[in-house]
Amino acid sequence: MTIHIFGDSFACICADHTDKCCWPHQLSKLKNEKVCCFATPGSGPNDALTKLVFQLEEELITSHDTVFVCLSDQFL
Repeated sequence: MTIHIFGDSFACICADHTDKCCWPHQLSKLKNEKVCCFATPGSGPNDALTKLVFQLEEELITSHDTVFVCLSDQFL
């Protein structure tokens, strides 16, 4: 089981990938599951949706996985 995260800077893992305070790291630790973060700072809903659809079409997300889509603004 894996946690897949899509969105903008509000959903991304800290830039240096070493900050264990970021919420994706804490969620991974809490649920004892791997996190795959596809969030990109400065992006918008179209980018997140494109990445999500690709993962679904390639069957890289299973029915046992958890998916988060975090959007800071629905219109950007």
